[in-house]
Amino acid sequence: EEFRMKVKNIEYVSSNTHKYDSLHIELIAYKCELNSEFSLFSGDHDKFEWVDLNELLSYNLAPADIPLVNSL
Repeated sequence: EEFRMKVKNIEYVSSNTHKYDSLHIELIAYKCELNSEFSLFSGDHDKFEWVDLNELLSYNLAPADIPLVNSL
């Protein structure tokens, strides 16, 4: 959604709810494949990059993201 990618073969992985001081969010993770034709776009983030799954926890993640990464 945030990257405007077209995907296929969508499979639910897990979800996590997290409460910050003034905000309660639910994150939902899906496993999917990118369609062969796509272009990356981000209107919500300053920077993004593809990384190996084993490297994810070495990044400065938001607390709500960590349980989802651990479930992958």
